[in-house]
Amino acid sequence: SSSFFLDTAATAAALHAGLGVLAASGAARLPLAFLARAGRHSLALYVANEAAIALLDTVPWGEETLLDAVGGALFRSWAGPAAGTALLALAWATGLLACARGFERPGIGPAPGGRFGDNGA
Repeated sequence: SSSFFLDTAATAAALHAGLGVLAASGAARLPLAFLARAGRHSLALYVANEAAIALLDTVPWGEETLLDAVGGALFRSWAGPAAGTALLALAWATGLLACARGFERPGIGPAPGGRFGDNGA
């Protein structure tokens, strides 16, 4: 709906502006470094995410897929359906950010930038 679109766009714009102010101040350089790393490797992270989900969602595990079994066993079994799914997504995003850190080893991917948001180009 149009109200959902406007609400989502306004939230994204406010978040983007807030992160821009934090990055410009230099005070939050270390806490925001993981976002810069993820931005430098966004295409690789997207492809890795899609490939991993496609693989895990096609491997049968009992009467469900491996992705559903892992989510159910690790998170939804004790946190409930909604919170368990959110925790699974948070754990998945943390794993993707850890992969992005591995991309920055010498000789892999673009060189790390000198400041937040610098793509090294």
